[in-house]
Amino acid sequence: MEKNLSIQALLDMNQIKEGIPLQAFITGFLLAHELNWAEATHLTYAQALKQFENYRKDRDYPALAPLLVKQYVRHLNLNKRAPAYVQRQLSVLRTFSAWAVEEHILPEDPTKKVPLPSLSLEYRKEALDAEEKEKLVAQISIRSMSDLRDYLLVSLILQTAVRLVELHRLNIEDFVRKGEGGLLYVHGKGREAADSFVVIVPALVPALERYLSLRGLVSPKAPFFVAEKPKKGHRLSVRGIQYIITKYLKQAGIKRKRVTAYSLRHTAATEALTNGADFKAVQDMMRHKSMNTTMKYDHMVRRISDGAESFIKVAGGKGPDLSEVT
Repeated sequence: MEKNLSIQALLDMNQIKEGIPLQAFITGFLLAHELNWAEATHLTYAQALKQFENYRKDRDYPALAPLLVKQYVRHLNLNKRAPAYVQRQLSVLRTFSAWAVEEHILPEDPTKKVPLPSLSLEYRKEALDAEEKEKLVAQISIRSMSDLRDYLLVSLILQTAVRLVELHRLNIEDFVRKGEGGLLYVHGKGREAADSFVVIVPALVPALERYLSLRGLVSPKAPFFVAEKPKKGHRLSVRGIQYIITKYLKQAGIKRKRVTAYSLRHTAATEALTNGADFKAVQDMMRHKSMNTTMKYDHMVRRISDGAESFIKVAGGKGPDLSEVT
């Protein structure tokens, strides 16, 4: 059978068969969702499905069956891909397969019996403790607009748990004063519209307003955080934000394997729970759809503070006498 059939011809066949490329079906899938997804989400799905199709192509287009999906997951694991990465690739494939079944393109979902990899606590990012948090902020000496920008990037995540991608998408008009504080409307995960918000405490308002005054007269729809030369005035990328935060983590001497730019968001959730914030309030701040996701942070807090290890007596009482050690 010809492999260069039109998209419509393939879709009309209502079946993905062995030897047929998936690209036409992938295109149909992406078109069906383009109005509901943010551009970054659309790109993530496109890239993940392209990688899977390249894997399938290298094996001469076998049938899209459970065995192939299991082999693909095994291939990713053998190539030492992180569990979070494998989970994302499989989640994308699951969404595509569910759509294909709904459209009668696949008779059944080949991913249904392939479990998502478990993301154990070992792979989660560590939260900063109070001393590390102070060390990080202390690295930023504010002498210029870019210094102030960096201070706000770090402080907003630590104070509101805003995501890196949400800072990237932020526009000037998304900051609104409310009393002594304010609101920051964010473009939520996987969405184009700024339809949720985080609360800005009064202590951060002067820095935000000073930064905006230094920006001068710009359109309300202009990017809030902009890059420096050679892309001065252009929206700061997610990778750019990550680079800036990582730089200060290294300067503070607290950068390690499980402490990354994303640790700042974990720090906000952990500190809020530790200091007695209402569980539902933390879920709202984190903008988690499921309470189970927020519960992971609560589990970590309780695991550290009330772990069974603290109920076990140390052999020898308080530990060995170290005064003679040289």
